[in-house]
Amino acid sequence: MEAVHVSNPHDYKGKPLCERCHVRGEPGVKGDPIALCAQCHQPSVMKHPYGIAASRPPADLPLADGRIVCSTCHDPHDVKKHRKGLRLDYLPLCAQCHTGHGAKAPPAGAQ
Repeated sequence: MEAVHVSNPHDYKGKPLCERCHVRGEPGVKGDPIALCAQCHQPSVMKHPYGIAASRPPADLPLADGRIVCSTCHDPHDVKKHRKGLRLDYLPLCAQCHTGHGAKAPPAGAQ
């Protein structure tokens, strides 16, 4: 019950509060990942489309049933590692799916 009333589950007592988004012992998050994030964040202010199929699926970024969701680009477990809670620095992150974003996307199959 405590998890429901925590204002910032990304930084609760110095670490993420797992139970706000996950059911103990079950994989994935509770319900739809976009709806889950929308409980605290406003999707209407997002600049990138979400909930759509990835036309060029990123090798190391998570999708939900093949869809781009908030956690595809943002790391809810370590929001302080990169600016705006991104999984990587901005341009290298964008280059995972897009070409021409200031940094060349790695060739297919490159690591």
